[in-house]
Amino acid sequence: MKIGGILFDFGGVLVKGTLEAFFARVEPVVGIHIKQFDNTSMVPEFAKGLIDARTCFERLFQCKLSNNTFERIIKVFSTNWQQDPKMFELVYALKKQGFKLGVLSNSDPINAPIFRAQGLYDPFDAVTLSHEVGFVKPEPEIYEIAVKRLGTQKDNTLFIDDLSICIDGARKVGILGIQFTGKQTLINNLASYNILV
Repeated sequence: MKIGGILFDFGGVLVKGTLEAFFARVEPVVGIHIKQFDNTSMVPEFAKGLIDARTCFERLFQCKLSNNTFERIIKVFSTNWQQDPKMFELVYALKKQGFKLGVLSNSDPINAPIFRAQGLYDPFDAVTLSHEVGFVKPEPEIYEIAVKRLGTQKDNTLFIDDLSICIDGARKVGILGIQFTGKQTLINNLASYNILV
């Protein structure tokens, strides 16, 4: 079947940055080392829009935060992810070919408005953000919402994510998946679906 739509994860695919990098940068601010966290979302309740940023970070670091410390954490958090221009070149090339394009992201209310203001969501026909819909990858509901918004069928929709657990979640509901490891590898993988860029 011919691919009709392509869904992109955001962090780690279209914008550079990782939670590991955030923790490395924020440790000196808080003075606490984070040993374990869910690599699909820092605090699932935050990614689902159920708690605010202060509650999220106080839960994460297991301490009350002063206003100054909290503001410093937000500054680090809101500058941790930066646009990857080469990947956006690919997005625009696919758009020019007529594919329906969407975002499917485990998101947060701090960075999403920044990305929106920077115009990073503009090339996409549909944007599905976890903190707005109340589900996170790899929960099946968020994939269903994303495909419905994109206006495609699951079996002709391709999802690109850097995390295998999120690709597995897509495949479980019948969406095709490519794990992202770099632009050139992605281009090669797209070619296997007869998508040439």
